Amino acid sequence: MKKIVKKIVRYQCSICEKNHKTEIKAKKCESLPIEKQKFKKGLAVQSVTTRICWIHLKAMPGTISGKIIRIIGPMPPRKTYKFSRLDDRKTIHSHTMQYEVEYRCPVCNNKERACYSALELKRKK
Repeated sequence: MKKIVKKIVRYQCSICEKNHKTEIKAKKCESLPIEKQKFKKGLAVQSVTTRICWIHLKAMPGTISGKIIRIIGPMPPRKTYKFSRLDDRKTIHSHTMQYEVEYRCPVCNNKERACYSALELKRKK
């Protein structure tokens, strides 16, 4: 009996390593600009948006503040920015950086980590 094998070909963007179905889409993704790194590791930052404490399922009072512990990226362009209040025309069509922030939850006082984009953070004063 012969074994039937289905062959799947994917094309990968060399910048963000996202897989695409066609070579044209992969080349289009590669042609997009890369967002400049706006924050450095170890910098104290504050979020613009609020979060939810998943232990108590409560919204945190205000925004969180913490330190950047890791920078991830460049990431594929995020289409969700088109529909959010963080709408920035330059970021919609570019590879973005993600910043992992370690903070202390004001509700349960546990150390937590969360990933944010540059639009969702500002420097803490």
